[in-house]
Order: sequence, then structure tokens, then C-alpha cells
Amino acid sequence: MRRRLSAFGAALILAVVALIPATASAAAPASGTRLIASGGTTSIRSTPLGEDELLQPELRARRAHQGEAGEVNRARPGFKNGKFPKNPLDAPTVPSSALADSNPELALSFDGLNHRSQRLANGGNQFSLEPPDQALCVGNGFTVEAVNSVLRVWSTAGTALTGVQDLNTFFGYPAAINRTTGAIGPNVIDPICYYDPDNSRFVVAITTLHVDADGNYNGKNTIDVAVSNTGDPTGAWTIYYVPAQNDGTDGTPNHGCTLDGTTPGPCFQDYPHIGGDKNGVYITTNEYDLFGPSYKAAQVFAFSKAQLASHPASIGVTLVENLNVDGSPGFTVWPAISPLGQASAERNGTEYLLSTIAGDGSETGNPTGTARRIGVWALTNTKSLDSASPSLGITSRLINSDTYVYPPKSDQKPGDIPLGDCLNDTSDLFGPGLGCWWLFLDPPTTWQPEA
Repeated sequence: MRRRLSAFGAALILAVVALIPATASAAAPASGTRLIASGGTTSIRSTPLGEDELLQPELRARRAHQGEAGEVNRARPGFKNGKFPKNPLDAPTVPSSALADSNPELALSFDGLNHRSQRLANGGNQFSLEPPDQALCVGNGFTVEAVNSVLRVWSTAGTALTGVQDLNTFFGYPAAINRTTGAIGPNVIDPICYYDPDNSRFVVAITTLHVDADGNYNGKNTIDVAVSNTGDPTGAWTIYYVPAQNDGTDGTPNHGCTLDGTTPGPCFQDYPHIGGDKNGVYITTNEYDLFGPSYKAAQVFAFSKAQLASHPASIGVTLVENLNVDGSPGFTVWPAISPLGQASAERNGTEYLLSTIAGDGSETGNPTGTARRIGVWALTNTKSLDSASPSLGITSRLINSDTYVYPPKSDQKPGDIPLGDCLNDTSDLFGPGLGCWWLFLDPPTTWQPEA
């Protein structure tokens, strides 16, 4: 859900894959493939905007499991309770480099989606959300952008080609909140977007936390994938809902997640990333207990590009489970995005993935600061994704790299920050310690500092 550090991007893969011998350690087999039925079609439609007004609740409350006390506990590695899964690795201490100036190669920019866009979408039946998780992909003359829980299509020149569509409605769910009845809908988070240059298709995916009639998380969560039926994202899309709680229900494997460290419970797929080679589209996640204290490992959901492009009645998804490197669970593993004609054909198609070891990937953790090794994965035999029985292999290793640095926090731009000021207001406006923040929550909870 939170924005997290990207220490490097897909471009770095091109610099390091040459260091991986073709005779890497024997590939471990991936998990079996499930068939996921199409959830129907959708499109990006314009809906009326809501009124510019503050409505309680403005922020989605943390919803406990039905029948369970307390809040959902999604521990993050290195966040508060020190569960960063990597083993300690040697890393030199070096000063941070100077911040870069504005990009001298910038040729065009335009204003995209903002907080007002997402809060007022769908008639205002939305929550205020921060920070701004963004998805962005460009191709075939179109720009597709999602921020938090809304989606829009632009031309590459910046002309809006659709209205602002809330992701709950786009994916066929009830509104995030019905401002008339107070009903709470599923929580759609962490949008990602990928343009497939081989088939001229757009892919938008999210993690969805499903809820019961009272708006409490019911344990089910899905990776929801929408693929454009043509190269025009303003037209029809086909949706697939992939069960992802990995507790043995809905055809998922059982990864041993818990409610409290002991009692079995559902897993949760956090912070998805997306990439692709010539043969497949790959969505990686960080898997946690949904309600318990533990982190499991990174996972890969692999799809055939050719199947996605043809949007069949059912599509295969292959789960590559529990990625690890050097004996430690992988965390925030980024799949490469291969430009047209540049994907690796080695070992019947290879997709490379990377992760940093310089920090926990969050903006609030307790990072080591610097490192000079990188976690690298090779997902092989990706061409088999086009078959009825895909047989993927996965290898991993740590490789040496130049020293890289956990970057400093960005400075707040000059100007008013009314939401931040309000959430940090602990005056006695509405009672002892009940400052402006109290307006945003229903029922009010104990104030917590907002960065």
C-alpha cells in the first residue's frame, strides 16, 4: 500500500545479466498452473464528480477480521518490528550523492491525476488516500495512468481521452464507500500498469482486499488483472480475478500464514510490480500474513502474453512461489520490462528480476543505507507459458555491484499542505487532543503522527 524505495530500475538489469553464467545452479521447478475464468468486460467510463466537501469518514478505517479483535497487522520488514527478511550483508559506508537537478532531457510534461481527481470520482463515493501510489504505461499513442484508486487515459501529448474512472467500478466492485448508505466496498490498492509492445495491449492490475457486509476484511484477496481487448485503452477490457490468499481456499496453495503466529489464516499480496519479456507478463508481490505478524517471501504470478492478448474465457496463471536468494526470502523483487525485440531467448526464454539489499523497500524503515550486492533471479523456459502445462524454472544469486546508496528523503515543496497540517493537528478543537485530524476518522481513533 505504501510508496517504497526503488533503488534501481529495469535498465540496471541490462548491466548485470551478463554477469550471470548460463550454467547457474539448477533451476527449481515453479508451481502448477491454475485456470482463471474471465470476470467479464469493462471500460473506462466518465462518472459525475462529487462535491468539494469534507465528509466523515474521509479515511478508510483499518478493518479487523470478522470475529477477531484489533486491527489488521501487516508487519513490514524493517518497519517498526525489525522483520526485514534479508540476512545481514557486508556493505561499505559512503556519503549520499548530491541530488540531481531537473532532467535536462524533459521534452513534454502535463498534469495527470491528483488527489482531487481520485477523491471526487464516482460521485464522491471515494476515500481520501495518501501517499499517491502511481501506475503509468505508454504505448501505441496512449498514456494510461492510475493513481491510488482511479484511472484515466491520455494521448501522449497530454490530451485527456477519457474521464476519471474509479478502480472499484472499473473492476466491477461496489464503491469504496457509499456516501448515502455508509456501506464499505472492497479496498483496491497498489495499481500497476504495463504496455505489451509485442501484442499492443495494456495491462492494469491491482491487489483487492475483499470485505464482508460490515466492511471488515474477510480474508480473501485477489490479484485483479484487466487487459485491453485491442491496442486502444479507451475501448473494452477483459478482467481476470486471481485468488491470492494462499491459504488453500479457492484453488490457492497453502503457504502457512497465520492470524496470530499460530492459528492458520490467510496470506496477503502486497506492493505488486509488473514486467514482461516476449512470452509472458509477470506480477511480483510481497506476501505477508494478512492478520498475523509474519512476512513470507516474494511471489511471481506469470501469464502468457499471447493468452492475455486474446482475452479468452479462461486464462492460465502460474504461481512461482517463495522466491529466495542466498537463503533469505526475496523482498520487492522487480521484473524486467524488455523493449520490443530485446527479450532474452536463452533457456527457451528468460525473464530477469532484481532486488536491492540496501534497505527494506519502505520509505519509513531502518535501512542499512548502502550496499554493493544485488539479488538477481532468472525465470527460465518462459516460452512454455503458451502451452497447456507451463514448466518454469527459477534460479537466484547475489552478485557484486557498484556501491549504491539509500537515497535521502525528498524535501516538501514550498506551499500549503492542508491535509498534512490537518492530520498533525492535536489542538483541542473538538476536545482534548481532538484537532483537525478527528474530522477524517469515524469512529475517531488515537491520533498517530503523519509524516
